[in-house]
Amino acid sequence: MRNKSYLVDTNIISYYFQGKFEVAEYIRKSSLYISFITEIELKSNPKLSKQERATIDSFLKTCIILDINAEIKQTAVSIIKNHKLKLPDAIIAATASYLKLELVTADEQFDVLGIPVIIPIIGK
Repeated sequence: MRNKSYLVDTNIISYYFQGKFEVAEYIRKSSLYISFITEIELKSNPKLSKQERATIDSFLKTCIILDINAEIKQTAVSIIKNHKLKLPDAIIAATASYLKLELVTADEQFDVLGIPVIIPIIGK
């Protein structure tokens, strides 16, 4: 794999933690970018055990967590209006667009937005 930077969606990280290592090449990057939305989604599951929370916290320390700015907000608004995505997905897509990062996700809905999207094949 070329040395590229990716914005990784929450579902890809979740698959990795579930042992679906088809996504590992995108997780094991020296510069792994995630949106602050992904950070919140990973931490907010009330069913996580203490050990799972510790694993997530440790993992997040290896990530570059991207915050929002005015341009990302405006792009997210446009995405919601034009493509009817939910707010978290629109912010993630807008962040990838703004930073010109390829988005790694299992959601095919992002494919129509005009941003580079990688959808790994994930076994059941």
